[in-house]
Amino acid sequence: GAEVTVWLPLPPGTRAREVGVAIRGGGGGGSSGGGDGDTWLEVTLGGESLLKGALGGAVARDELEWTLEDAPRAGGAGEPSRTLVVALLKAAPPHAAELPIWASLLRSHPEIDVAPLRRAAAEARAGELN
Repeated sequence: GAEVTVWLPLPPGTRAREVGVAIRGGGGGGSSGGGDGDTWLEVTLGGESLLKGALGGAVARDELEWTLEDAPRAGGAGEPSRTLVVALLKAAPPHAAELPIWASLLRSHPEIDVAPLRRAAAEARAGELN
């Protein structure tokens, strides 16, 4: 399946135990986070929500992975800044031949024009058939 990767900058010195990453809903989970079968992502730091909302599509909830990475500071002085990297695996809707192309990470975020991506995918499939 296709992976969606999210990078979130975090303060220097952030520790893994301060970070929370959770997926809720999507038909298989409880009612917390959202309704109507939406899959919700929430990222917290020290209990404060950094990112929360309905995802642009369904994900494989058991395939969620996240890591903290160091990024060197300019000039090499001081503690490195931290980046949270969240990897989500898209899940195909029932009876779908392919994975959907998301117009945004969260449904509440501005959308991009995905028409060129859909055309490129259709052309690639047509090339495979020839």
